[in-house]
Amino acid sequence: MQTRGPVLAFTLAVALIASGGSSRANAASAPQTGMQLADPATAPVSRWQDDLDRIDGQVRLALMVPADPRANYVAGRLDHLDVESAARHFAAARVAAPQEGVYLSALATVCLQRVQPALPECDGVDRLADWASRDRDNGLPQLWLAERARKRGDRDAMVAYIAQAARAPRFDDYYAPGIVLFWEYFKTAPITVEPAARAEAALNYGRTVPFGWTEATVRTCLDPTERTDALRAACLDLGSSMLERGSSLLARRNGTFLIERNAADPAVRQKATAARAGLDLDNGRCDPGFEITPGLESADPAVRARAIASADAWVRAIGASGEAAACARRLAASR
Repeated sequence: MQTRGPVLAFTLAVALIASGGSSRANAASAPQTGMQLADPATAPVSRWQDDLDRIDGQVRLALMVPADPRANYVAGRLDHLDVESAARHFAAARVAAPQEGVYLSALATVCLQRVQPALPECDGVDRLADWASRDRDNGLPQLWLAERARKRGDRDAMVAYIAQAARAPRFDDYYAPGIVLFWEYFKTAPITVEPAARAEAALNYGRTVPFGWTEATVRTCLDPTERTDALRAACLDLGSSMLERGSSLLARRNGTFLIERNAADPAVRQKATAARAGLDLDNGRCDPGFEITPGLESADPAVRARAIASADAWVRAIGASGEAAACARRLAASR
C-alpha cells in the first residue's frame, strides 16, 4: 500500500515477460513502449537539447490549468509519479469525455493503485467496472477484472473473466491514442521553440504511455500460483486472441508468451515463438524513429520539415487503426 505522493511506475517492465521472470521481481521496473521491445541503447544528445529542456518547463507551467480533456490526459501522464495528481487529471478528462476509452482506461488503471487515504476520484466509483461497462468489446478491462478476482481469491471468477476477455473482438491498450493525444497537444501548446524540437518532444513524451497489459497477464496467466486445466485453457485462448487482435505490437507479443506458457502441444509453442520473432522483426522495420529522428536532427530545414510531416502521418495512421494494423499496412506498402 502506498501513501499519497511520488510512487513507482505502475506497470511492470516488458522485460519481466521476456525473461519469464516472477512477478516478485517487478518492484522498480518502468513500462517500455511498443518501440522498445528490447532494451534501447543510450540515445545521443539531441541537437535541440536546450529547446527540449525549455519545453518541459513551459509545458508543465501551461498544464497547471489544463483547458480540455486532452490537456488533462497529458498532465496526468506527466504527473505519473504523483498518483493523486494523475487521478485528478484523468478524472477531469473522463468527466468531460465519458465515452473515450483512453480516458476511462487511464483513470481505471491509476485507481488500481492502493493509496492511503483513498483518493476521492477513486473511492466513490468503481472505475474499473466503469471502464469495463463502457468499453464492452475490449478484452483488456476484463483481464484486469480477472486480476482483481485473483487478488480476492475467487479463482472461478478469475477464469471466467479471462475466458470473457479471450472472446472480446478487440484488445486495445490505448497506446496509440495516447501518442496521438501527446502529438496533438504539443502541436498547439503555447511554447516557442524550433518545430523539430516540438515534434521530437511530442514523440519522446508519447512513447512513455504505459500499455497496461503486463501486471495482469503475469499474475493471472504467466506466473499463477496454481495453473489448473481450466485456467490453462482460458489463458491459451486469451493468448491466441491477443496475438490475432491486439492493437499494439506489444499486446500481440505478450499473446505469444501466454501461448508458450499454457500450450501442451510443443508444435503450438514453437509456432508462438516463431510468431514473436516475426513481431520483433516487424517492430524494427516499422519503427519510424529510425527514419524520423535523424531528419528532426538535421541541419537542413527542408529535411526537418519532411521528418515532421512523416511523424504526423505515422501518428495519424496508428491513431486511426492501432499500431499493429498500421505497421502491417506500412510493411505491405513497402514491398
